[in-house]
Amino acid sequence: ADTNENLQSLIADLHRYKFYLVDSSRPCFLDYLSRRLSKELPPDKFWPIDSRELGDPEDEDMWAQFQSMVKRPPPSDLELDEFKKLMPTMPVWPSSKSARKRADVPSLPSWEAFFGAASENLYHTPGTKVDYVPFLTRLASGFDEDGPADVLRGFFQDLFFGTVPSAIARLRLDPESRSLMRVRSMTQRLPPCAKHPEIIRPRAYARHLIPVPAAPVDRYLKAKGSNPPRTWISGMVHRVEEAGGREVVAAARCWYTNAVETLLQDPKFGDQEGDYFIAFLRECHRKIHDDIDISRPELLLSMDRIPSLRDPTNPKKSHDVTRISIPRFDVAASEVMNFDPTLGAPSSRRQRVMAKIIIDAFLLRMVDLSAILRVIERTLASPGGSHVVVILYAGGDHTRMVGQFFQSQGFTHKGLPKKGLVGKEDWLDTESRALTLPSYLQDFREMFLDM
Repeated sequence: ADTNENLQSLIADLHRYKFYLVDSSRPCFLDYLSRRLSKELPPDKFWPIDSRELGDPEDEDMWAQFQSMVKRPPPSDLELDEFKKLMPTMPVWPSSKSARKRADVPSLPSWEAFFGAASENLYHTPGTKVDYVPFLTRLASGFDEDGPADVLRGFFQDLFFGTVPSAIARLRLDPESRSLMRVRSMTQRLPPCAKHPEIIRPRAYARHLIPVPAAPVDRYLKAKGSNPPRTWISGMVHRVEEAGGREVVAAARCWYTNAVETLLQDPKFGDQEGDYFIAFLRECHRKIHDDIDISRPELLLSMDRIPSLRDPTNPKKSHDVTRISIPRFDVAASEVMNFDPTLGAPSSRRQRVMAKIIIDAFLLRMVDLSAILRVIERTLASPGGSHVVVILYAGGDHTRMVGQFFQSQGFTHKGLPKKGLVGKEDWLDTESRALTLPSYLQDFREMFLDM
């Protein structure tokens, strides 16, 4: 897709976030676990990838495998061609050698990676200008009988439970609207003024942060063997249904829908980690955001007044946040889709952050849904009557949500001390995280009531 003036009119990437522009990856225990498992498990049993990064995984070997699927050069990117005219020597922004090797190689497009960049931008790379508002406004065109929130619900239901063509059909594309499929421009347009005529200049190179800068409406990764094509998560839905799990898939679909609705009904408090609140403050209440300690976002949710960094002991300088709320789903969707892309002006900061929060809610719970379906799929593949133990390594929010679903299906912590919780929910920074595993985690037979 070619670019559009709305994206070009966005302000320059913020250099105060230059660290994030260069490299947002940080080593963690999951990296260690991934290395160990890659040595212990057969290659066909281990796939270290976030579903939101399909086509552009961090693992170099897997990235090479994705690239090997390309049988012929992809079509030319019109905006990239224009960018190269402005800057024939491509800037080297990625910090690692592997990232530099990838820099000029297009990622395999996927819908998961297209929307996954919204989450990356919301949490880790806020200085990189990405805008999903024009895309969402196109999604709402031609559906006057449905409210904006209903349009979004239908689109993601098709994408995650149905087929990709049915989701794309909701965009009602024509030649004029294709530029709205792009979410980041590689160029910035400066309007003419007394000092200079109109200027178009290159932005910071961010292909490694936004691997799929335009909605992949023409070609995209699909679930293996799916016809009509499905996304990865929809392919898993279909496989589980075909394996005899239609009832549990229906329950998982209902759970997913309700979980997204709960999260977006009150995004400020629905997101218990506090990330949405911090993002909203950053874009809509910058003075407060820059004058408070944001290192522990979850703690801020319980505060009516947040101390000022400039004068932390003075109550009069603290910030009252009781009246700051993030609009609920239907209100936010209406505000986002009121944007008029024909004016050529950029969307507002408020519209952009609300669009990313809405998208992230569907993607965040999709990660939980994929874990639920994967557990069900492996369980259905086990011999009838056998006992199955599943180990899920994930963050607190994800494990909590997956646990809630299986408890709703009859699983219980009956007979386990502290309701099955080992350790605790909240830790002080000075506390040791070492755990003494109870006997039932050393002998899995103790976890089943009939043994």
